[in-house]
Amino acid sequence: MTRYTYGFSRDIALPFAEAVKTVTAAIQAEGFMALPHMNSRANSNSQAADPHLVYTVLEICDPLLMERIIAVSPDLGLAFVCKAIIRGVAPDASTVCITDPYQFLGSSVQRDSRAASLIEELNSRLWSVYLHTVLTAAGFAF
Repeated sequence: MTRYTYGFSRDIALPFAEAVKTVTAAIQAEGFMALPHMNSRANSNSQAADPHLVYTVLEICDPLLMERIIAVSPDLGLAFVCKAIIRGVAPDASTVCITDPYQFLGSSVQRDSRAASLIEELNSRLWSVYLHTVLTAAGFAF
């Protein structure tokens, strides 16, 4: 299992394309929009590049939640630059990483209770995206 300090992360037993579909479906099930931000093939300039090392970034957005947080504090709009990163690491395995807003904001958000409740909502929904993805990869049906 891969661990990161900026988000929820896990190696899953899904091929890359299926992992991207699973994460996208989980994002949409939580009421977010999933906007493709970047796709790449790792080491694409190398002739010996592993064809399974692919990488995509999905921007995760909820415009209505963004409006609510900007009404509280315009600078906290930065907290809504949430992402899901999916890396294909083998023919049947991928790594999924999803932004954890608390890791980016730290304790600063706790000073304003209105902002704190909105960040809690965002965090909870992103955690649900992560759990949905991990459980789907483990064979649980939703």
